[in-house]
Amino acid sequence: MVDRAHGNGRASPAGNAHTAVIALAARGTVTMNPSPHRIAWTVLFAALFICVALAVGVPAGIYGYVNNATNAAAMRVSLQSGILTSFSPVESIKDARVVDLAGREFKEEHTVVAGDRSYGLLTFAHTAAEAPYVQVQLYSNAQATVLRARSPRFELSTAPDEFALTLNAGRIDVLADPPPNRRFVMLVSNPLGEVRITEAGQYTIEVLDGHMRATTHTGSANLSSKEIAAGTSAATDASGIVMDEPAPVNLLRDGNFQVPLQANWTFTTEVNSPTAVRGTISRTTRDDRSSTLLIERTGENIGWGRTSINQRIDADIAGAIDVRMRIVFAILDQQLAICGSEGTECPLMVRIDYVAKDGRDDFWLQGFYAKGDPSIVKLPDYVRSNFRGNHIAKPLGVQQIFESENLHTLLGAPRIIRSITLYAEGHALRTRIDEVEMMIVTSR
Repeated sequence: MVDRAHGNGRASPAGNAHTAVIALAARGTVTMNPSPHRIAWTVLFAALFICVALAVGVPAGIYGYVNNATNAAAMRVSLQSGILTSFSPVESIKDARVVDLAGREFKEEHTVVAGDRSYGLLTFAHTAAEAPYVQVQLYSNAQATVLRARSPRFELSTAPDEFALTLNAGRIDVLADPPPNRRFVMLVSNPLGEVRITEAGQYTIEVLDGHMRATTHTGSANLSSKEIAAGTSAATDASGIVMDEPAPVNLLRDGNFQVPLQANWTFTTEVNSPTAVRGTISRTTRDDRSSTLLIERTGENIGWGRTSINQRIDADIAGAIDVRMRIVFAILDQQLAICGSEGTECPLMVRIDYVAKDGRDDFWLQGFYAKGDPSIVKLPDYVRSNFRGNHIAKPLGVQQIFESENLHTLLGAPRIIRSITLYAEGHALRTRIDEVEMMIVTSR
């Protein structure tokens, strides 16, 4: 546009601007300044989004961290009898180190191996300062690898303690007794299946002859998603099919001491002089109101004594394929180390009298003790005069489980079980017996 008023023929500023806009529009590059109102709303919504994200995300992130953060749980492995070894994930069984009675700390991804006629104990606790509440009893030729043992790092966490192990071979007992404020999950796996345990109870798990078997004595567990109620068994094989197992028959009457002892048991006590302190046997009630048997003999310099109970069975077991003795107990106190100089004075001995396949009378014997180390005090962990196997070391004052090997195989297919005797021999001692069973299976 020409400024005609001034007549100088120069374009005015307004004309220049208009011409520039037209030129830019022709090139498609016109940029309009955003509205102040739009900027304000954008900032407001962004601030609101950030505020909500922080208000929700930060607490959720903190909660997730607190709830899921874990520490390594406290584990310990110890020998009970025979030979027990362990090795790390970078080692092989050829590099395995021997575990002694004193035991040692155990770690994730480490493997423990029980030798033939050997026994070991693996314990799990929330922290090293707390008492173990899950115990894994390893039996002869058992081999297990701990995959995971983790506990929540913070007390506010609602996550459970997590214990997972692979049972490569053999048999274990799991004894779980968590305090009221602790939740846990224990997984025992094998290529054949997986046992899941989440509640207090007593469980037997075995990998043998191409089968994984699980028995629930008390509590409840799952084998490959199938529930195993208390007192029942199940098994799975390479097919993945879970099958119910025949429940074993208990040959004993009142093995958990619910009625007066005189109805089913015979009590005897022996001492080496007429004036010596005699042992006592009494039924007592535990904190959970279950009955238990207490054998005790107390005093100073009281000398030798034996206190026992016996039950006559006289059961024909010629058709059995599996016969096992199972006992739940705790050695509360013992004065003598191990089982005395001759290996006969254990705070708990179990004797089973039977008729052998050839018709002769014989017996099987197993002793337990809680004090002393044979390699240090130079005392035998067996009966010197009649070796029937090594005694088994157990922690003092802690409930324990022991289940014998298959006596049908071990004793050469005996014909008759005559009786079972439970006794405590030595000087001062206290032993609690919670339950004893004589289990027989005739078919599978």
